[in-house]
Amino acid sequence: MEYKTLKMTEFKTLDEPGTFRGQAAVLTNKDLGKDVIEQGAFKKTLRDKGGKFPFLDNHDSWSGTGKRLGIVNLEEGEKSLDVTLGKLNLEKKESQDAYSDMKFFQEENLPLGMSIGYDAVKVDWITEKDGSVTRHLRP
Repeated sequence: MEYKTLKMTEFKTLDEPGTFRGQAAVLTNKDLGKDVIEQGAFKKTLRDKGGKFPFLDNHDSWSGTGKRLGIVNLEEGEKSLDVTLGKLNLEKKESQDAYSDMKFFQEENLPLGMSIGYDAVKVDWITEKDGSVTRHLRP
């Protein structure tokens, strides 16, 4: 499994019961890993999974119960993979800590990172004019 990290510069909302909205990935731009996620790249997976996924601490779902923080509902928008509704399990201390950090960073107007785990299914390698190679994750 591969990972992509996105600095979340803005939560659309962060509500008291531990719910939030925001972006999980940006589409059509070259990221720091020299990848471009093309529009539609997530469409089949989102459809197959009903758009609902575990929200994990460090992508770790198997080493202990402390790593599963809640759930996210995802939709692919025009420019990003959007968290249309994230919900933290505030019965868990780890989720309470994550929520506290999210609130603190938002109040301080500082970016907070989020990343996605994925398996690249369809990929094109494109050589740019400068000789660099960009990987395109395709639908």
